[in-house]
Amino acid sequence: MNKYLLLVSVMAVSVAIPALAAPNNTSLTFPDDEYMQPDYTYVGQANHTNMGIYSGSVDATPEYEAILYNIAAGQYLAAGGTSGTQCPENSFCPGLTNATYDADNPQG
Repeated sequence: MNKYLLLVSVMAVSVAIPALAAPNNTSLTFPDDEYMQPDYTYVGQANHTNMGIYSGSVDATPEYEAILYNIAAGQYLAAGGTSGTQCPENSFCPGLTNATYDADNPQG
């Protein structure tokens, strides 16, 4: 049994090691379309012009689109939930259309 386990372990490691290898290609210029290519190293190209990274403080405003949830009748969206939860006994849950996430309050 131990020999079989050792063989399987060696095979697994030999498959995983190439994923840790250094990239095969090197480029001194950043791609014009701004998309870095797989298996490439861009020498000296991780700078503010190409990556938007720099030192110092920054004021940023997060922008996102709310995920809308449609919950079937007989269910409600629990506080912090992302899917319908069975309506408690002796309660009325009409369902929801286009509800948004609420970490503190149950909906429906």
